[in-house]
Amino acid sequence: MVGNLSRPWGRSNVSPHDWISILDFELERKGRQSSLAEKQQWLAAHGYYTENTAISKLRAVHECDRILSAKQEAIIETIIQNVSVRTCIQYFENLTYRSFKFFNPSGNPQKHTDYSSLPLGVYQGTRYSFSSPGRLIRSAFLFYQNPRNHEHVAGYADSIAVGRESEISNVLRFKEVRLIKDRSKEQYQLLIGGFVLYNHGCFYLIGVSIETPPAVTEKRIEMSDIRHMQMVYYILDDDDDANVVRGLKVTGLRYQRDPAAAVLHLERRTDSKLNVTNWEQVYKEPGLEIGMIDVRTKSSVVRPDLLKYKELLNPSPDESYQMVSVGRWFD
Repeated sequence: MVGNLSRPWGRSNVSPHDWISILDFELERKGRQSSLAEKQQWLAAHGYYTENTAISKLRAVHECDRILSAKQEAIIETIIQNVSVRTCIQYFENLTYRSFKFFNPSGNPQKHTDYSSLPLGVYQGTRYSFSSPGRLIRSAFLFYQNPRNHEHVAGYADSIAVGRESEISNVLRFKEVRLIKDRSKEQYQLLIGGFVLYNHGCFYLIGVSIETPPAVTEKRIEMSDIRHMQMVYYILDDDDDANVVRGLKVTGLRYQRDPAAAVLHLERRTDSKLNVTNWEQVYKEPGLEIGMIDVRTKSSVVRPDLLKYKELLNPSPDESYQMVSVGRWFD
C-alpha cells in the first residue's frame, strides 16, 4: 500500500461514482469484464474482501461530500491505492475533452486551418524564467495524434453524422518534458500532456503538469511518484508556419501573486527521429536542451546560440498599452 495519496486523488475532488467507473476502466484496459464479480475479485486480489452490493451502492453516489460507511471508504481507498495512474489520467482526459467539445464546438484544429500548418513532431521550446531572472527554460515538446483505433476519446466531428468514421477527426495532443532545480538545488521533473484546441486564430494547449522525481519515466509512473499536479495553459499563434511557433505560457508570479505570461518560442526539430512511441528517449536526443540554463557565459557574454532570444530577456515597457512589450525576431 502506498501512503499519502488521498490529497491529490482523494474523496474531496472525486466522487465515489467516478472511482467505481475508474475501476471499470482499469479492468477494461486489462481485457477483463467490468462486472460486479470482476470488481469484487480485483478488490480481493488487492487485500480487501467485500460483497457486490457495497460496490453497486457506491456507483450511485455522485456527490463528493456524501458521508460513507467505513466499508465504503475502505473500497474507495483500495481503488485509490492500487489503480494505475494511466487509468486515472485517461478516464479524466475523456471527461475533460468531452467538456471542451461541448463548450468549444468549433475548436477542432483540423477544421479551421490548413493541415500543413498544424504543429506536429518534436520541438525545442524556449522561454524566459520568472523564478530565475536571466535564465531560460528550455524544454522538449511533442505534438502528435494517436491512431484512431488506439485513441480512447473521439475527435471533433464535422457534421451531425458522427457515426461515420470519415466524419471523425483524430485528437491533436501535446506533451512536454521539463527539468527544474528549486532553491535547495534539488532537481525534479515535470511531465506535461493535454489537448490542442483552436479558437480565434490561435492554438490553445490545455493540459496537466505532473511533478515527479527526475528518474521517473512516463510509461512506468506510479501514484507514489506524483508530488504535485496542476493545470497548464498555452496560447500559440497560427501564422501558417508549423516549423516556428510562438505563443504565451500563462502562469502567475510566485511572490507577487500577479498573473503573468512568458513568451514561448518553439522550433521544430526536422531531424528528430522521436515520436509518440519512443518519447521516453527524449533526454538522449542530440542537440535537444532540457532544463534551466544561464544565457551568459562566465565572461558575461550571451551564448552565441542564444543571441536571438535577447528580446525575451529584455522586455521593454509599451507606453501605448501600459504593459510590457516583447519584440519578435525573424530568422
